[in-house]
Amino acid sequence: MSEPTVQVHAGSPAAAPFFGHVNQLRDPAIHVEDNRILLLYVVAEASGIGLAEVFFNA
Repeated sequence: MSEPTVQVHAGSPAAAPFFGHVNQLRDPAIHVEDNRILLLYVVAEASGIGLAEVFFNA
């Protein structure tokens, strides 16, 4: 009887146990409130949410 094989691509969520977490900004969203520009994004394979304030130099 042969053993099952698993093919996993390094960028897929299923790859985390094999390759570790990847540094990707996933599912970004812009939110504007009180003249502040905020960037929300998913971190660590959808296990958390990041938030950053965006500034532009004129």
